[in-house]
Amino acid sequence: MTGNVVVCLENNPRSIEKYIPVIEEYQLHAEICQRPLALGNFCDELMKKHRPDLVKAFVLDMHDRNVTDLSEINLPKVSTLNGAAVGFAVAEQYIRKLDSPFRKTPIALLTRYTIPSQIEDRIEKLKKTNHFEVLKKQTGLPRFRHFIEEIAQSSQVKKQKRDATTETSPTQSVDKDFILDIREGVDVVVKMLDELEFSAADKAAALGYSLQDAADLPAILRRARSRTDIDIFDRLDFLIDIKSKLDALSNDDPVVQRKWLRTKQPFLENKRPLELIRSRHLDELVHVFSLLHDTTG
Repeated sequence: MTGNVVVCLENNPRSIEKYIPVIEEYQLHAEICQRPLALGNFCDELMKKHRPDLVKAFVLDMHDRNVTDLSEINLPKVSTLNGAAVGFAVAEQYIRKLDSPFRKTPIALLTRYTIPSQIEDRIEKLKKTNHFEVLKKQTGLPRFRHFIEEIAQSSQVKKQKRDATTETSPTQSVDKDFILDIREGVDVVVKMLDELEFSAADKAAALGYSLQDAADLPAILRRARSRTDIDIFDRLDFLIDIKSKLDALSNDDPVVQRKWLRTKQPFLENKRPLELIRSRHLDELVHVFSLLHDTTG
């Protein structure tokens, strides 16, 4: 596979026949996967070849009554609402996972029906991530064309920028993107920790710092935003993923999330998750994430 790809999850390819020519019109290849397993295998193969960048978008069908969970892509605890939210489950729990190389890849959800009420709020959260669309199959073709056109244009612009920077300094662009990701990540994490009612000292500890005076927190946040090491990058990833798992566990109820963080957990040696976060050790963040991952899938 050498060309740019739009990966389509669709158990009935005939139902998206009018969408495929739009993809091909922009010199993109439509890879049709009829089950999550095929999608996962295709993505795994690209990762083995170190070419996840070839996937320019995912187009995911919401409904498949034969897929009641995501066990075939090693996510057995992830529900699809009895097949009514397959595309959403794949988007939220597989593509948008923080350790996924596809987490910033644009996604279009295609559906013939209304969005199940149980996931409306979570759909809205995904809409705030990078280029996420929900389209009705019957009427969504014009918006879909715009979606694909933007992807094609964006890919071309990125290619031109990459070619230009390669001629001068190959690492300069990567370093700049890395720094911007960290700055944005710190801002996102601070808002999350505000919602969880973390104290100033707890916010600092979550980012790996010791804080004696709450008035020093702004200075610590400035230091965190200016870092370019992998430790801060990993901390931000795990903190965001912990919040995502808490959202799934509590149905987005921050009161339940605050209680869970402050309650002794048998699988954490009867410690409170917040205690582990206060330790400032990255591996303790991993323990909290792992417990939530085992609980929610």
